[in-house]
Amino acid sequence: MNAPHRTAPVVDLLTRSRVSRSEALAERLATRIRDEQLPYGNRLGTKEDLRAAYGVAPSTVNEALRLLRADGAVEVRSGPGGGVFVASGLPFVRLGHKVLGTRHEAITVADCIAVRNVLEAAVMEEATRHASSADVAELRALVDTMERGVNDNLTFARANWALHRRLAAISPNRVLWEVYTRLLDFIESETTEIVADTDYSELGAYRIEVHSHLVEAVASGDLEAAAKAERAHRAFAENAPGAVLPGAAAAADRP
Repeated sequence: MNAPHRTAPVVDLLTRSRVSRSEALAERLATRIRDEQLPYGNRLGTKEDLRAAYGVAPSTVNEALRLLRADGAVEVRSGPGGGVFVASGLPFVRLGHKVLGTRHEAITVADCIAVRNVLEAAVMEEATRHASSADVAELRALVDTMERGVNDNLTFARANWALHRRLAAISPNRVLWEVYTRLLDFIESETTEIVADTDYSELGAYRIEVHSHLVEAVASGDLEAAAKAERAHRAFAENAPGAVLPGAAAAADRP
């Protein structure tokens, strides 16, 4: 198992630079990957490994990894054997970096949602053209997961994002997949709470129906049905009550 290097706390860099701790950590990790010429798939450790090795808060690690993921430098894998790994750093990943930027003040969650909504039509068309029976089975299972969490806004949202990531992964167009998933990554990383301005649970059945129609349209292979389902989903997403609140955790460990 690869282990992170023991090193001086990242906060030391702040005495010589105006960058945030998350930017300093991202720079430190990127430098390590470059100087040691670490290959694709090399395991850098878990988030907790990195937190302990560099002497920073969990929020600093999360933000640093978001910056590195946007730049195509690392990927984060969940589950047994998961952790932070060196990514391929292909040019189209850097396209995603240019779309997303690397600073909070340069981008907002609302901007990401707006662009993601525009890309939904392309994601649905690609999924409908290329979905296998195994893809459809996984999509249906994700809708079931959404249904189990339908009365908790944040739980439902995370299951919802997982479904949309899976839809995007079907496409052989890696540029579309990378840009779309990077947008979702940013939206999810910045979301700590969803506050509804009405009783959102009353919409539970319709929330599931809208997403079930997306999946069944993909399963049918019918592009017209897929376009109709995507339009209904977009109308729901743009008009449903509730506000996505950007996370403020990253500010907690700033000097």
